[in-house]
Amino acid sequence: MTTHSPWDRPLTRRSALTLFSAAGAALTLSACAGGPRSTGAGAGPAASTAGGGEVVYAGYGGSYNDAVAQAYFEPVSAQLGVDVRVVDGAFDIPRIISAVRSGTAEFDIVDVSDHDYGQLVNAGVLEELDPGVVDAGGIADSAFVPRDLLVTAHGLSSYLFSKNVMWNTEVADSMNSWADVWDVQRYPGKRGFHNYPQMLLETALLADGVPVAQIYPLDVDRAFAALDRIKPHAVFLGTSQLENLVAQGEIVAGNLTLGRVKALMESGLPVRYSWNQAVTESNRLVVLKGARNRDAAMAVVAATLQPDRQVALTELTGYSPTLTAAWDQLDAAALADLSGSPRTAGEALFLDYQWWADNGEATTARFQDWLAG
Repeated sequence: MTTHSPWDRPLTRRSALTLFSAAGAALTLSACAGGPRSTGAGAGPAASTAGGGEVVYAGYGGSYNDAVAQAYFEPVSAQLGVDVRVVDGAFDIPRIISAVRSGTAEFDIVDVSDHDYGQLVNAGVLEELDPGVVDAGGIADSAFVPRDLLVTAHGLSSYLFSKNVMWNTEVADSMNSWADVWDVQRYPGKRGFHNYPQMLLETALLADGVPVAQIYPLDVDRAFAALDRIKPHAVFLGTSQLENLVAQGEIVAGNLTLGRVKALMESGLPVRYSWNQAVTESNRLVVLKGARNRDAAMAVVAATLQPDRQVALTELTGYSPTLTAAWDQLDAAALADLSGSPRTAGEALFLDYQWWADNGEATTARFQDWLAG
């Protein structure tokens, strides 16, 4: 079941992106001037300042936070006169839920992937976005990613990303499906996957021959049976560890996030990727319930929804925009190599965040037990 939002209205599904008006946010807050400041996780609660002119954003750290700060929060801070403090912490969903429920949340805005977004919605820890402040009119609609998956009551998708079939060209000239990744006889060598089940169970079912259109609801038993077959030939690790092992040539195929694969290619390593059966999802900026600076947080989210800011993030990260007017600024070469574009959608799969919202806790517990077994 899809969560519907105050912005929803009937739309016609199209195979190409449909033009909507660009989302603007000409907002002025009566707050102290400032700019984004980046600190690590645990930089201290925002209680003393977030009620004034500061908004605390939790992202994924490192170069990612740097890119988001540069593309979004530097211009947004200048526009609104709000100081955006950039910290880590978006990975720890149980901690975020617990903090909101206990009234001790340090963050106003959290950057979340769809598979975590659904859990936060179900937990009741997110504010509904104010449609009088946050204009969703520019969010694109396409046959691949219907708009009602991108525009929801508690969060608007700010970019798309994917995990694609990835391989070392010293092992194979080409791999074009997850079945190829699972074929260790034809393509010997260690496989590498992320150490969480979201996107991985989908990958396992695709490898086992389930058509894209029939992936949801996930056949969890069948997915784990497929994972059983690849487990003796694979490692399941965090992103940085996977990236290092791919760089060292120890992992020859797997599902590393595409942005990391592109970075490895740019460094000269012999890796390639395919768009066939790419597993795609989006990220959203959400406002936590009880945020210390709720109104300013809403304004900040609104102000990120401008085409030039989404294009800047695309240029820095390789992630796809969600505004039609941002897509319109990209050239043909970019469109040919971005998640969710008509040129790459093909047999790609878009993650069903509602399935993970309803089944994520039990499925994750089962995956952790399976991984430890």
